Amino acid sequence: MKEILQKIRALLKPVLYMIPCAAIAGAAFFAATNRAAANTAVALDSYDISKIELALKESQQAKQESTQIKTSTQKKSQSKTSDKKSSQHGEAQSFVDGTYEGEGVGYAGHIKVKVVVKDSKIVSIEVTEVEADDGPFVSKAKGVIDSILEYQTLDVDTVSGATYSSKGIIAAVRNALEGVEDTSETAAPPAKPAPTAVPQFEDSKYKDGTYYGTGTGFGGEVKVKVVIADGVITEITIESAGGEDGSYLARAKTLIAKVLEKQSPNVDTVSGATYTSNGIISAIQNALSQARQEGDDSQETGGGTDKTQYEKEAKAAASTNNSVIAQEAAEDVVYNDGTYTGSAKGFRGDTQATVTIKKSKIEKISISSQDDEAFLKRAMTLVDVIIKQQTTEGIDVVTGATYSSNGILNSVKDALKKAMKNGDTSEDTTPTATPTPRPTSTPRPTPTPRPTSAPGEEPQESPYNDGTYEASAVGFNGNMTIAVTIHNGIITQIEVKKYVDDDEFFWDAYDGVCPQILDSQSADGIDTVSGATYSSKGIINAVIKALQQAKK
Repeated sequence: MKEILQKIRALLKPVLYMIPCAAIAGAAFFAATNRAAANTAVALDSYDISKIELALKESQQAKQESTQIKTSTQKKSQSKTSDKKSSQHGEAQSFVDGTYEGEGVGYAGHIKVKVVVKDSKIVSIEVTEVEADDGPFVSKAKGVIDSILEYQTLDVDTVSGATYSSKGIIAAVRNALEGVEDTSETAAPPAKPAPTAVPQFEDSKYKDGTYYGTGTGFGGEVKVKVVIADGVITEITIESAGGEDGSYLARAKTLIAKVLEKQSPNVDTVSGATYTSNGIISAIQNALSQARQEGDDSQETGGGTDKTQYEKEAKAAASTNNSVIAQEAAEDVVYNDGTYTGSAKGFRGDTQATVTIKKSKIEKISISSQDDEAFLKRAMTLVDVIIKQQTTEGIDVVTGATYSSNGILNSVKDALKKAMKNGDTSEDTTPTATPTPRPTSTPRPTPTPRPTSAPGEEPQESPYNDGTYEASAVGFNGNMTIAVTIHNGIITQIEVKKYVDDDEFFWDAYDGVCPQILDSQSADGIDTVSGATYSSKGIINAVIKALQQAKK
């Protein structure tokens, strides 16, 4: 009896937990059996246990079906969400593991990518080359890469405001993964014709002052400010260039340092930014044309010198009998054929000149000097002038390189004196030009390094060893590497090896900081460039570290 009751309770217990109605029925049945305990044996004899087991099985089956319906409902809900995503971005795809490269057509040219697939999924997409699309649009278009990686499909939306560049990236990825070639055409208008070179500028002596000039770049007018102090071009700044792309303008602005070094706008354009370069050069020429001294047509620096111009000046002077020197410059001086050497005092020692005479004409001049490379390079423009004029007379020294200029002029003069027929030494009658000290106060120093000693004084011993020293420092976006060159104890060059800062800010900092360092021959107390503080500090700190390596 007891065993039978325990069996019934065991059978009814799951029902009480699983189905409420079964629990109620089970409880009533259980109470009834207790109340009829005396008659239980008889009742159980007539009760079919198999029916109870069948009822329990049906109850368990109903529970399972209920669970399945619930699971099915959840799956349908998830399926609807998945279908919604799928309808927007296409079905997720499976790819073969490997690294692939592809190419597509953007707004103005081709875009190349590198795609890495691992475990059948796209794990990275890198834009490796952009032919002509503008940087800001490409950066914006890279948003499609995140979508491709997230949904693992190429059926993604383009980025608003950078549609063509987006399509180019998607097509390049498709080309990499599926081999589908992008045959679409660029949407950019036809490219401008190849830029015409800016005409050579006839350099001159300039009046002190501030002058403004304009030129035409790629996108419109470029305006510059040019400052002249003591006859030297000391500052060139871009006042406005609203139509130029920032990255191209930043690259083109690097030619300003060359103009300041050469003291002439006759410099090469910057590769990859030719139109903007031409605009800057033309604007500088326009400003300098206003600064010319009235009645002065001389070409003091020799940059862009034209032989006809020199002959015209000399003959004009000769016809009016203004000076014997001018007459000699216009007439042919007779020399004995051969090779002659001469020497004279330069800035850091003797300058040696080797002059070759052929058919009584000066054919070649070679110069050997220990003067600082930056100054000597400027003064060397005199060699072409001498050959063109066939005389050293009437030629001015190069402003800012007076000592080196005198070394070249006087050493050539010494050699020519030995080559003159009949012992004629008339070329030795002109006094040597007196060196004029360089300007000590300028709105912005030129990038050409100054001597470390004042004119007429013995050069001071430099604290640096000669050589090129590299160092790194942190800018705005990361590390930059700068190389500093020391020659004859003087800082002669500051070269950028690597940087990750934005072009516009970095080159503004470079243009503002480096001339100060070259001028003061130190990186201490250098002012940062407003608006490019972090890049300025990075350059300054890198130079400081490089100079610490160079210290004796």
